Amino acid sequence: MPQEVRRACIPIRRADRPLGEWNAFEITLRGDRMTVVLNGEKVIDTPSLPDLPATGAIGLQHHGDPVQFRNLFIKPLP
Repeated sequence: MPQEVRRACIPIRRADRPLGEWNAFEITLRGDRMTVVLNGEKVIDTPSLPDLPATGAIGLQHHGDPVQFRNLFIKPLP
C-alpha cells in the first residue's frame, strides 16, 4: 500500500484495555472506506483503501504477540 494509505490506517489514539482483558473492535467497511472503533473510541476514521476487492476472504492479523479471537460477527450493511 502507498505510504499515505498506511499512515491513514495508524490509530489516532490508544484505546487498548490492559493486558489480559478483552478488546472489542467494530470495523465498518463501506466501499473502500474503513472506520475502526476500539472499546467505544474511534481510532481509525475512513481512510480510502485503494484497489480493495468487492468480495473475498477476511483476514485477521497480529503483530507477533499471542492473540485470541472470540465472538466474530459479520453482517452486510444496508
